[in-house]
Order: sequence, then C-alpha cells, then structure tokens
Amino acid sequence: SIEDLSTKLLAYQKFMAEYIVKAQEDKNRAVKEAQAAITKKYEDKLNAFMLPGADGSSSDSAAAVATIGSGRESKLYQDRNNNIAAAAKAGKSRWGNKELQKVAGVSVEPSSSAVPVAKA
Repeated sequence: SIEDLSTKLLAYQKFMAEYIVKAQEDKNRAVKEAQAAITKKYEDKLNAFMLPGADGSSSDSAAAVATIGSGRESKLYQDRNNNIAAAAKAGKSRWGNKELQKVAGVSVEPSSSAVPVAKA
C-alpha cells in the first residue's frame, strides 16, 4: 500500500508536470496567434490607407476619409495661422520669425526691454 501510494504519487506528479508544460505551450501558441491576427488586421488597415488603388472598394472609402480629414485639417490650420498672424501684428506672438514669416509675412524684432545675457 505504501508502494501503491508512491506509484500513484509519481504518476500524479508526472501528469501534473506534463499538464503544466502543455498548458503553457497552448497559452504561448494562442498568444502568438492573437498577435499575428492583430498584426495582420492593422497592416491591412495601413495598407488600405497607404496604397490607394490596390483594391477598388477600400481605396474609394480611404480616399473619402482622407478628403474629409484634409478639409477639416485645412480649416483648423487656417484658423491657427490667422490666430498666429493676429498675435504677431499685436506684438504678442510666442512664435519665432520663421513661423511668422510663413504665416503672415510678419517679422518681429526682439523688444528693447529684453534683458541681455551677460557673457562670462
């Protein structure tokens, strides 16, 4: 009976060791499959936006989305430029000369009230 119990214990230990290893392998395989599926999903989405004309239906919808997005960006960008130009004309711009010239053709010189940096 002690021999029977030790035999059963060894069999149980062997079963548990195999079960744990197999469970971890199955889990690892499932994670890799999920990662591959997600990668494929997002690569397909990127390809639909990056390669117009690859397939007819998705390129039409991608072009429509891009057109809608660019119109909104254009309006936002124009509003931003108008605000920057107004601030530059008022002399209260936080933007540098390059940005101001690009937006409104305005150049702002540093004010004389600025404190010069002493050289060491």
